[in-house]
Amino acid sequence: MALWLVSHPGAGGGATLRGGNAMIVSATTAADAKAAAAAKYGGDSGGWATANTTELTEKAVTATGALTGWRFRIVIYTATPKVFELTAAGASQDTLDEIGAALATLINTDADIADAAYTAATQTLTVAAGSGGSNLGDMAVTAEVFPPEESDAGGITNSKVAIPGFIASITDEGDATDDLEVVFGADTLLVPTVKAVVST
Repeated sequence: MALWLVSHPGAGGGATLRGGNAMIVSATTAADAKAAAAAKYGGDSGGWATANTTELTEKAVTATGALTGWRFRIVIYTATPKVFELTAAGASQDTLDEIGAALATLINTDADIADAAYTAATQTLTVAAGSGGSNLGDMAVTAEVFPPEESDAGGITNSKVAIPGFIASITDEGDATDDLEVVFGADTLLVPTVKAVVST
C-alpha cells in the first residue's frame, strides 16, 4: 500500500469538480488511486482517469542522501557561547550517523574541546567529555535541526523552524566533570517532508 497525490488534469481549466482538484489516496497502484479519485464524486468532468499521480514516499534518516541540505546547530552556553553549525552536504554527510560524526569533528576544532565524539550504536553525540576532558558539564546546551532552505526569485521562502523529533535528549547543566551529550532520534526516524500543500 502507498499514498498517492492525484491531481485532476483539468485543474484550473474549466473542469466541473464537486470536491477539490487534488486528492491524497491510499492504494496499491497509481491506477487504483486514479480509479478511487474518479469514484469519489459523481458528476466530476474532465476525467480523473488521466490524472497526474505522484507516490508519496517516506525516507528514513539512514538512507543515502536523506539529509542533504538539512541544517544542524549545537550551542554550548559558556560565557561566550560556542556555536557550531553544519549544513549536511556531500557523500560523507547525508545520513544522521554521518552528520553526528561530522559534528564531533567540527566541535573538536574549538580550542577548549578535543574530546567530542559520536557513537552510532546509541545515536549519542558527546559534545564535550567530563572528568579529565573538557570539563564543561555544568554548561547549558541546545541542539536544533532545521529543514533545507527553499527559495525562489524573491529569496528564501521557508521559515527556520526546528524539527523536534531529531533530538531525543540532552544531558547538560550537571557537574563540570559530567559529559555534555546530545542523543539523536533513532535510525527509524523518518525525514519530515511536506509532500504537497492543499486547500480544504
